[in-house]
Amino acid sequence: MEHQWQRFIWWIGQNSAAVQALAAIITVILTAVLIFATIRYVALTRRTLEASEAALRASFLPDISARIDFTHPRRDELSVSLQNTGDPTIRIVRAKLTGGSLLKWVDPPNQLNQYSAEVKFGPRDVVSLASLFLRKNEEATANVQITPTEQMDGDSWAKFIDYRISLVATFVIEVSDITGPSTLLIQDTSEGSVSDN
Repeated sequence: MEHQWQRFIWWIGQNSAAVQALAAIITVILTAVLIFATIRYVALTRRTLEASEAALRASFLPDISARIDFTHPRRDELSVSLQNTGDPTIRIVRAKLTGGSLLKWVDPPNQLNQYSAEVKFGPRDVVSLASLFLRKNEEATANVQITPTEQMDGDSWAKFIDYRISLVATFVIEVSDITGPSTLLIQDTSEGSVSDN
């Protein structure tokens, strides 16, 4: 055993240049593997950080339940209701009806679920909701009068909204809580007929 060890030492001494070259090649390969592993680790850490930040932002977003419907007995008004279903108190910064459509349905016995006319209505600020604070499970409701964007006399408008209409409306609500301002887009559709009966 001692003889073989001495022989190995002698061989290394005779081939020191080859041993140094082999050691340099192994060092380059190990360095490349380490660089590759570090790059993968950094990418994985970045993805983990982005996912945790997204989860954290989502957990702090306001949780609001909203409903848009016709008011009764006035048919030219929409009622928008907001309820804070989350834990933190929110403040409504601004609320705006951005627009929508009223659809007049074909009278029976004609085909069901077909409309005969559509009237678009335009934007309107909902000032009565602005600056309200809503604690958990509190609700705020406001009525918004809608007016057609196209020229229509009062009698035609009254006849249009009189019977068998449905609605598509979009509101933009900006609220603020502990995380700062958030903008919510609320679109609601009331399908089918809405009658005075």
